[in-house]
Amino acid sequence: MEATVRNVTGVTRGMAAAVLGARCPPYVRSPRVRVMANFVTLVDPDPARRAAFLAAAAPHLPLLPGLVTGECASHHAATVWAAGARAPVSAAATEASATVVFGDALMGDAGTRLDAPTLGALWHPADGRPLADAPVLDGFHAAVAYDARRGLRAGADVLGWFPLYWFAEGEVVIVASSPELVRHHPLCRTALDPAALAGILMLNGQLAPPALLAPIRRLPPGHLLCWSPAGGAREIPHYAPPTAWGGEDLPWPAYVERIDAALADAVRRHVGGARRVGLLLSGGLDSRMLAGYLQAQGTAVEALTQGIASDVEMRCAVGVARTLGFAHQALEVSADRITELAELTARWEHLAGGFATLLSWGRHEALGELPERMVAGYGFDHLLHANTITPPESLRTGRLDFDTAFALRNGSGVPPAVLRRLFAPTAGAAVVDDTLADLRRRYAAAAPIDFRRYWAFSLADRVRNHIGAVNWRGAFASWPVLPALDHRLLDAIAALPIAAMSGRRLQRAIVRDRFPRLAALPLDHNSLDDTPLAPTLGWLLRRAARERARRAPVVGPLLRRRRETRYFGRTYAFGQPGWTAARRAAEPHRARLAAVFDPRVLAEVLPPAPARPPAGPGSTPAGGLKLLVGLALWSDGRLPG
Repeated sequence: MEATVRNVTGVTRGMAAAVLGARCPPYVRSPRVRVMANFVTLVDPDPARRAAFLAAAAPHLPLLPGLVTGECASHHAATVWAAGARAPVSAAATEASATVVFGDALMGDAGTRLDAPTLGALWHPADGRPLADAPVLDGFHAAVAYDARRGLRAGADVLGWFPLYWFAEGEVVIVASSPELVRHHPLCRTALDPAALAGILMLNGQLAPPALLAPIRRLPPGHLLCWSPAGGAREIPHYAPPTAWGGEDLPWPAYVERIDAALADAVRRHVGGARRVGLLLSGGLDSRMLAGYLQAQGTAVEALTQGIASDVEMRCAVGVARTLGFAHQALEVSADRITELAELTARWEHLAGGFATLLSWGRHEALGELPERMVAGYGFDHLLHANTITPPESLRTGRLDFDTAFALRNGSGVPPAVLRRLFAPTAGAAVVDDTLADLRRRYAAAAPIDFRRYWAFSLADRVRNHIGAVNWRGAFASWPVLPALDHRLLDAIAALPIAAMSGRRLQRAIVRDRFPRLAALPLDHNSLDDTPLAPTLGWLLRRAARERARRAPVVGPLLRRRRETRYFGRTYAFGQPGWTAARRAAEPHRARLAAVFDPRVLAEVLPPAPARPPAGPGSTPAGGLKLLVGLALWSDGRLPG
């Protein structure tokens, strides 16, 4: 194959039609077109098989309307993708090499954004240095670099939020942003992996590398994929946040100053030269903190908040935007779209990101109206909080063993006792017990002590599955700028003593000291409480007046009437009509799950809509029920009918 590069800004209709066939979408060059990176890379020496695979896989790449396509090919390798005109994609090819970078791969103190030729040289160095010695790259990105003599290299951001799936056999390797694209190759003969399914259902997301369809794997966080025809494929450890504390015993102000400087530096490097950015502003602590840093460095901001005016989150976000003078938009994704978004999630993510946050697929139009870069505070609630959602007794005893940690994580999944009954006729209870044993080993190996184990385990599990997945979805509209994906910042946080991170103590101190105006504003605590970090006398007097009114005999009963004003509480409820519609859409596929589950137990756990699932001790939480709905939708075309 001759070397070809067709970037998204210069692709020709004829080239794309040759790859995508009649289903090639029209090209849209509007500055508001969606930004995304859905791609597949294939190395296959058989030209006929390579062409057949691209013809089968490429039409699926434009998973949303209004996307343009691109290709970069050389020798036995080809990468095809669909992207918006604003997408940060860099591609370069010669007769013997091809490299593509999706997103912002940042290197060095200046946060230099690497283009394809530079990254290709780093991953295929002329002096033959091992790939493990390549510099660690920050920012939300994925990259593939092919060399005809050395093979293929692939990698993503330091926490693995950008999804990278791969399959290799003999002289063939495939890397893609979704397992849905990998499974079309004739050598990739897929079958359901019961252990992967058990893990996903228990944790509400994929932790171990095996994907739902074996033999496809997801690249673990902090690893690079190294493949050659002679050596096969290897997942090479490249970076992991330190988990054995090697920090210094410093006075409290020194910790505050050190992390404040690290945060400011990370925001500077990741925003780069952008004079105007979008900001996902939730009203909570993380986005508020980033809002302060953005204003301090003189960046113009257009903020977006999901919800309606009565939501606690919206009221808090409005105050931040008004105080800082940010442009501000509100977005409400209709629950009527849950079926559509559930089908999209099931098809492209294969349940890897769970099923709790699928409404984030529905905000693309609003994100498309933001600038081409979108700053978000995802991940900081765990990075700067050593004991996120831990029970009080763990804080008193200093112990957070696997059983306690698993109970916390399984609270949004399917209980092991239920899974044993579901799997009984096929894989049996052994698959659940073996998966639990594997999770226990992973937890023990994550760090030397409990709280750092839980911190590291959360980064690989909940943070990656529920938070990381949201960012890939958002990249279809405005490219995420994520200061949490910064190894220098992660190293600085890992050097903190646990006490500094407990209860978000240090983060609260930074906001109070560095941004006092923001600390005085009502704050979303993921509850009905909106107490500021630093309440003013006026706020305290107003709260006292509200409390007196709530106790008054006439108006008190009206004020005390309970109504849901939390965005997540209002939109995540499994009993709402949108989820009932999704259950009805999944119902025709229930029979396929008989190849995996006992149908009688499944009917008991998740009865056909609109019947309510059982509640109470031993029942399956809403997060687990949503996963079962997603599994039924996913089974269409992937499990025997």
